[in-house]
Amino acid sequence: MNNGGSKIIGATFSTDGSIVGVQLQHGFSMFQTSPFRLVARDDLNTVNSACIYKKSALCILSGAITDDSAPDTTVFIGNITEQGDWLHRLQIPEPVTELALTDASLLVRTAHSLYIFDIHAPSSPIHVSRPFLQCSPLAVQIPSRTHTALPQYIAYALSETVGRVLVFDPTPPRPHGVIVLEAHKSPVQTIALGWSGQVALMATASQTGTIVRVFALPEGVRVAVCRRGSASCAILSMAFSPTGSHLCAVSARGTLHIFEIPSVSARNADSKVGRTIGEWMQERRDVCGVTLPSLCVGKEGTSVRWADPHTVCVVSTGGQLVIYQFDPETSSLALMGIKNLA
Repeated sequence: MNNGGSKIIGATFSTDGSIVGVQLQHGFSMFQTSPFRLVARDDLNTVNSACIYKKSALCILSGAITDDSAPDTTVFIGNITEQGDWLHRLQIPEPVTELALTDASLLVRTAHSLYIFDIHAPSSPIHVSRPFLQCSPLAVQIPSRTHTALPQYIAYALSETVGRVLVFDPTPPRPHGVIVLEAHKSPVQTIALGWSGQVALMATASQTGTIVRVFALPEGVRVAVCRRGSASCAILSMAFSPTGSHLCAVSARGTLHIFEIPSVSARNADSKVGRTIGEWMQERRDVCGVTLPSLCVGKEGTSVRWADPHTVCVVSTGGQLVIYQFDPETSSLALMGIKNLA
């Protein structure tokens, strides 16, 4: 989609889901998701990757931001409402392919490496992971809205042939708490991280996309198995609700599914007996599902996020933000609007 000759390259949600950023061929825009409104717009040069820190206008961008001839190896950190005033410029040895944030860490992904910076003092990386699979899905922990001192996990697939996932806490001064989980038999396609109280949750989907498994971290206990369907279909994006009570998933067929996740406490997450092999191991069907507008179907860049406990937002690289209202009492989704982000 074009707007005055400016093509949409991609879109990204802020760490808390309240802001969506739109990467344009010539510019970058930020919109509040609920209620929907324009927050900021800047006529930058090409923005290839972006991430946004919580509700603020603090952005981390990569691309030919200031010069069309500049290589895509510079990461810019700053407030786009303050024209030309970048707080930091980080030089990366390789072209940047993806950016991500936790509360304390900035993750810079390249074709073969993952660079981790302290977001509050990003002069040099505190850790570099090599080799890093070019096609590996990457997920970061969404901030807990009730507990600020909890771990901030990141997770990514370790193999192109089996469903092995690496999880660790990148919080400075150095990464720690490393665990490896055998999530699926086939390669992992999509990962999501969230919270249930003070227990971290991780959802994984393989390339077949029929089953989503949910684990409690750091123990790696499987707490739920969710069935999307019986036919193979890639899951493009997943997200936990702010309380961890529900998980939403978007498929390549253009369907949005909501699954109910059982409550997890720190006590029962420590145990691999009882409900973990009983009620929690029963396959869960979605409590509701809808078909997305055709413009979102099959788009690789389609992403889903909860803006709040009752608002689910789906954004596509075609430039549409689709907003649904979720009612947990009736397990229903109501279309609230389709916004053009171009």
